[in-house]
Amino acid sequence: MIDWLEGIINAFQGLGPLGAALFVGAYILAALLLLPEALFSVAAGVIFGMGWGLVVSWSAAMASSMLAFLIARYALRERLEKYVKKSKWLDAANHALPKEGWKVVALARLSPLVPFGLQNYLFGTTKVKLRAYAAATALAILPGTIVAVFLGATGRALLGGGDALKWGLFAAGIVASVVLSWFLGRIAKKRLGIR
Repeated sequence: MIDWLEGIINAFQGLGPLGAALFVGAYILAALLLLPEALFSVAAGVIFGMGWGLVVSWSAAMASSMLAFLIARYALRERLEKYVKKSKWLDAANHALPKEGWKVVALARLSPLVPFGLQNYLFGTTKVKLRAYAAATALAILPGTIVAVFLGATGRALLGGGDALKWGLFAAGIVASVVLSWFLGRIAKKRLGIR
């Protein structure tokens, strides 16, 4: 298993900038198809390390979020609006959007209630302005992206073996990520008025 993973890592790294571009393309396609983007953020950390992994993952997440938003707003709006009307979360968000669109988007990004990929499409059917959507998304996805890329980069460092301290730090990072996600999700749900 480790040899197979090392082969993938070496293949992407051997391609240089083309490897990063291919990874970004795969990430965007997966996000548009509503596959879990967090797996790609972790993979970016494994393949590219912490610094470049963060750049690659955040850029791909932003590109996919903007594409899905625009597709929903201009191509799928009528179909998606039927779903929006049935959702308490989206109904609450839509009422708050005219006044504080960026806050609603940022809080929704911090909440695990609706997956990231689906949020991208659903926000395209709402009243939020593109500029507010982009700015809030750019800032609000950063903490989760950092954590996911960190987990990937740390996991890769542990592939070659590691002492108890490294494994302990990795486990503490996972626990901290889960607690942070839970805490931010509770705050976001409370602010959006969802129980």
